[in-house]
Amino acid sequence: MKKLENNVLQRFLFELIEVLKEYNETTNTHTSKSLDIPFIISSLYQNFSKNTDKYGELIQDLCLYPDYNFLILDSQNDYSGILVKCPDEENEQYYMDGYSPNYGYKLCFTYDTRDYGYCQCTPDMADYREDRLCCGHGCDASFCEFSLHKVLHITSGSWEGDEHDYWDFEDEFYLSDKELAEKKEKENRERQIEELKNRIEADQKRLAELENMWMNGILGTYTGIPIIVTDKRKQKRTHRKKRINKKWAKRYGYIENNYPFIEDDKMLMFKGQIYVNEKTFMKLRNNINYSLSLANGIITNAKIIKY
Repeated sequence: MKKLENNVLQRFLFELIEVLKEYNETTNTHTSKSLDIPFIISSLYQNFSKNTDKYGELIQDLCLYPDYNFLILDSQNDYSGILVKCPDEENEQYYMDGYSPNYGYKLCFTYDTRDYGYCQCTPDMADYREDRLCCGHGCDASFCEFSLHKVLHITSGSWEGDEHDYWDFEDEFYLSDKELAEKKEKENRERQIEELKNRIEADQKRLAELENMWMNGILGTYTGIPIIVTDKRKQKRTHRKKRINKKWAKRYGYIENNYPFIEDDKMLMFKGQIYVNEKTFMKLRNNINYSLSLANGIITNAKIIKY
């Protein structure tokens, strides 16, 4: 790269390149994109070379405040901004002498995508480069576009008062802006719903853990076959059609059994046998953590008490 004719712009460009190099060296490439330095400075260098007269004001300021520095504002969004501070804030001489300017410069970079057409270059074409697999003429390409801004600093300020004063201001603001207040209320409601869902999910997980502990307590040492106790009563005569079966239930009644009623998730131990109802047995059988019980044949088999 040839040296620029204007020494001020040359120094400016040189220091910008050094800042970009330092950024690449100190940035974690696993989490951040490394800056393509030749790509960034290409258009800037070309414009400095061909249109030096456009930068008279910049050159004058750089001469007036030679102790400037660069700050990369955000490189995550395609090199969105590089701030040039004139003078450097660490150099206190200008502030002591009252020469501190109320302005700075900002360089913004973005992509200039040119859709010339899909590359169909072949090695026999003029200017074809093996490393690029293209001749670089008339094919789709992207270049770096820049813009230079002189930023005037008018004033700065912060909130006067404590946090409670701000809360009063916020309440007053939402009272005068109903639409924004409704939006805030909706966001709070959605946040509460999300928190409630997370809490329910955690509670369900804890419930499953407790149920597993309960089931392990029932069948941890039991090697027999559980006995299922059905409902306390059984219909005397049944019919396959639901409508007729309801009439038969009223007409013929039920047979009461002599076994005690067993609630869900409860068991009875009698003479070495476990008695459970059908719902509890299904829960035991479907639980995937009972490999020991499954191996003993407990979960897949059961004895049903018949009337």
